[in-house]
Amino acid sequence: MEHSEELRSIQVGGLTDMDGVLLTRLAGRAALARLESLDLVSVREDMWHFKKPPFRPPVGQAWRLRHAGLRAPDLVHLMRSGLVPDLRSADVLVCDLGEARNLADCAELARLERLSIGFGCGKNGRQPLWKPYFGNVIDQDDEACEAFFACADLASLRSLTVRGTSMGLGREGLGARGIDAMIGSGVLRQLTELALELLPVGDAAISAVLESLDRGRIEKLKLADLVATDITAAAFAAAGAFPRLRHLDVSRNHLGAKGAQQLAADVRMPVLEHLDLSRRESGSPYYGRPEVQPVGDAGAAAWASSPNAGTLTCLNMAATGLTVNGLTALMTSERLHRLGGLDLACSPVGSWQTWTTPPSGAPCARSTPPTAGSATRTSRPSQPPSRPHVSTAFPWPTTPSAHAARERSPRGPPCLNCGNRTCATTS
Repeated sequence: MEHSEELRSIQVGGLTDMDGVLLTRLAGRAALARLESLDLVSVREDMWHFKKPPFRPPVGQAWRLRHAGLRAPDLVHLMRSGLVPDLRSADVLVCDLGEARNLADCAELARLERLSIGFGCGKNGRQPLWKPYFGNVIDQDDEACEAFFACADLASLRSLTVRGTSMGLGREGLGARGIDAMIGSGVLRQLTELALELLPVGDAAISAVLESLDRGRIEKLKLADLVATDITAAAFAAAGAFPRLRHLDVSRNHLGAKGAQQLAADVRMPVLEHLDLSRRESGSPYYGRPEVQPVGDAGAAAWASSPNAGTLTCLNMAATGLTVNGLTALMTSERLHRLGGLDLACSPVGSWQTWTTPPSGAPCARSTPPTAGSATRTSRPSQPPSRPHVSTAFPWPTTPSAHAARERSPRGPPCLNCGNRTCATTS
């Protein structure tokens, strides 16, 4: 590190108690004072297979550090030591009730503008064998969450992430009690960004969260893998408008066509740029069986004609049960004229057309043929079109027979509009 004068960021994953000596040596390096970001722990990790060694740098010269990813005791040590006066962002893993209380008592939390927190205080581990299920609520996580949000001073916080743990085809972590603790703290109303992920909470808790947000302030909202249904979409509709919301992620839930239609037609989101309606993707395009969020063709058609579609630049419809009708609605939409990325992975593309003719004068969208194990995605040209229009060029099929056909004829006839064989169309 002493020889890397320009080094400003370190990220390490998968530390175990066998790395204690190395972490002790790292803690003593004077070059740490030059870093602006240091991640030794992620909220995606759990503590049930390996313990994490402590990280306790000696008190000394103040660091430049603005972001840290650490276990709760190590973050408390770092903040109370005076080493990180400029710290404004933290990822922290809390592993028991005592750690939650000690972290909440740390006055330096009031300087944080961004906090990502995971509660790994208990474990259930029970699950049906590879079947979807609601998930396991961990009482210890609820208690730690209550203790933290009851006492923590988060006056400067603008971005909050709370994440649980994946458990088979479900999730494990804090439940409705933990959500109530966050709401009761009043912190949600001051946020511009909120992410809740992999928590067994359901519609009632999500609806309470939506009621507690300052809808005129929130800009980014991720509600992923929370067992949400169309009832959550109805809660969005009841809220009415999110005038500054640019990013909405409701992926890996159980929204249907009705819910997608409500989001598209009954919620005002005039500056929305990113929308994720996808479900869990599988690894193999041939043998995987992805879970589907049943938005379907009706949901796709609703977004193709939505008043909120005009500002969209990224739309994720992976594993939503689209057929050729839903794809056609999206690709011929007159409202999606700013769309730069469309994710159609894990859709039954084997039955879709390979070539179609775009409207006269329309720019051609290029569909990248997938390699084995890859997702199918459609993107627009890097240059903006002369007139806004979405091409009707369809993605390559992902069935083995379609791949064989592509090998026999890797290049189709030239495009009627641009002459490019890789995005060819026929009449």
